[in-house]
Amino acid sequence: MSSIITLANLAGGTSKTTTAHNLSVAFTEYGKKVLLIDLDAKGDLTFILGKESARVTIADLLTDKASIDSGVISTPERFDFIPGSSNINNVSQQETFANLLSKCSPKYDLIVLDTPSTPSTALFMALEVSNSILYPIQLTVSSFRGAHRIRSLIKPGIKHLAFLKTDSSRNENLEREIMHDFELLDCEIPMSKELLDNESSSSSVLSSFKNSAISSSYRELGYSILEKLSLI
Repeated sequence: MSSIITLANLAGGTSKTTTAHNLSVAFTEYGKKVLLIDLDAKGDLTFILGKESARVTIADLLTDKASIDSGVISTPERFDFIPGSSNINNVSQQETFANLLSKCSPKYDLIVLDTPSTPSTALFMALEVSNSILYPIQLTVSSFRGAHRIRSLIKPGIKHLAFLKTDSSRNENLEREIMHDFELLDCEIPMSKELLDNESSSSSVLSSFKNSAISSSYRELGYSILEKLSLI
C-alpha cells in the first residue's frame, strides 16, 4: 500500500507546489515509485510541468470519463503525474477519490498530493484520504496559523510533519512555538537564487541545479520524510 502524503497550509506563499515537485524527484532518487497529483483548481503544478493541455485530468478520473491508465503521465524525472483541473471542486468526492487511490496504490511507494491554499472540497478530500500531512511553514504568524487551521480539520491517527522555509531573518519565539506544536523535521529549505532562476523551468531544481545546496536541502528533507514513514 502507498503512503499518501498531502502538502498543506492555508497560508499562501509557502511553496507547497514547488516542494511537492522537488520532493517527488527526491523520493525517486531514493528508489521510490511516486505518483504526484495536482488537486489545486488553479493548476499551478500542472502548468509548471507543462501538462495544461493534457487530454485527461483528475476531474475526468473522478467522474469515470477516463481510465486511470490513460490519466497517469510518466515524466522525464521518473515520477508519475495526474494533471489538475479547474473543475476539481465540482467533482470532488472523498469516497470516489479513495477508490481511485486504492487502485493506484499497489504501483507506488508514495502518493503526493498538492493542495490549494484556500478551504475547498478538493482540500478536504485530500485530508480525508491521507496518512501524513506535511506542513511547509515560513517564520510568519500567518504561515504558522495556516498550518494550525489545517491541523484542526484532520481526523485522529494522522502523522503530522513540518519543515521550515526560511530566509535571512529568524524569529526565535515563533520557532519555539512551531517546535512545540508540530513535529519539526531537522532540515530547512532556504530561499535561494537557484529556486528563483528555476521558476520558468518544467524541471525541478534537483535536475536543473543537481549539485547545489538547495538541491541537497530537498534531498535531506526527502530522506527525513522517508525515515519518519519507515520507508527507508
